[in-house]
Amino acid sequence: MIHENLPPERLIELLRAALPFSAYVNKHALSAGDSSGQRVVRSKQKLLIEDVLDGGTIAGILCMASLNGGKEALVMSITHLRFELSHPLYKQIRAYQIQRIKELAAARIAQDPRP
Repeated sequence: MIHENLPPERLIELLRAALPFSAYVNKHALSAGDSSGQRVVRSKQKLLIEDVLDGGTIAGILCMASLNGGKEALVMSITHLRFELSHPLYKQIRAYQIQRIKELAAARIAQDPRP
């Protein structure tokens, strides 16, 4: 059963209190790579999330991880990340991800100019 959705602001507070924590990039985001065609992270690479940001209604909840020994930062939507079942906020994160994906899909359908 999916946990009740928390308001994004509350989930951000709880996530910040749990920092740092680990996550993995999901296969859909990973297949996109970066603009040069290179992959930023490997499929099974554990990321250490060091900050959580509020991207508002456009970007949603964003997670920041350092790469290359702190020389680079990766900021990615929480909807593109996978979390271990043992994460204390797993159910709340998953509920947010599902709701966010539904909202984005509905927005795309509403913007579709086809009759």
